[in-house]
Amino acid sequence: MRLQGAGTAIGELPPYFMARASRLSGEVDEEEQEIENLLQENQEHPSELVFRCSLFLGFCRELGVTVVFSHDELRPLMSNSI
Repeated sequence: MRLQGAGTAIGELPPYFMARASRLSGEVDEEEQEIENLLQENQEHPSELVFRCSLFLGFCRELGVTVVFSHDELRPLMSNSI
């Protein structure tokens, strides 16, 4: 298990160094600038962001409950409690 974690960590190093070199070069990437401009144009009101996050968390909660209670090993527990 630890070997897998080490491999994952090593695999993250090349993208890190590439991003670092790009940042230190000082050049502005056109695509990055377009994305930043779009983000600035489409800024949402904080309450909209909170609403979207609450919807996402509700979806995750429902998905988690569905997965747990649809598991075959838990079916006998469910039928006894209802």
